[in-house]
Amino acid sequence: MLVASDSDSECLAETVDLSILRGDGSWPGYRSRLLFGETVFPVCAPGYLAANPDIEILERVCDHALIEVSSTHTEWMNWTIWLQEMGVDAPELDQSASFNTYPLAVQAAVDGLGVALGWGHIVDHLLNSGALVHPLGISSVRSEFGYYLLRPEKRKAFPERTIVEDWLLQASATRKRYGAQRLGS
Repeated sequence: MLVASDSDSECLAETVDLSILRGDGSWPGYRSRLLFGETVFPVCAPGYLAANPDIEILERVCDHALIEVSSTHTEWMNWTIWLQEMGVDAPELDQSASFNTYPLAVQAAVDGLGVALGWGHIVDHLLNSGALVHPLGISSVRSEFGYYLLRPEKRKAFPERTIVEDWLLQASATRKRYGAQRLGS
């Protein structure tokens, strides 16, 4: 069974054999293996960038339609945190749209409604296809969190779980590697 959930407790239920969760890698009772780190950068549709070329200037990002994710996870990076990490003071941000899930926010950016924060590895396929662009080039913020594959330590191994676990780890090993970079770095 495959379960998709924003609830950590649901992903860590006794009936779940493998989970992928965002965090710092520490889950008591679980063996965790990093699949990929968390690198965050602005993304928008090519048409939005063409109509708003000044978005390529870091200090002008605040002047644009910012797409936000309203999350109950307090550690989730939002525009205010991202801009602070980049050294930009943005006390009053005007989010043009706020969505309750990340996929909806990304789709809004694809649809040209504004600029969203893109999590590397999650939006790579959209960047590669040209559906999204990276208006600030290599500027990004790397958080202390990552996406981990979790396996309960007390559950017995079985072939199907091992196959899926090995496949995920192998796929992770071939992914693009990101690091935090800023303009001029």
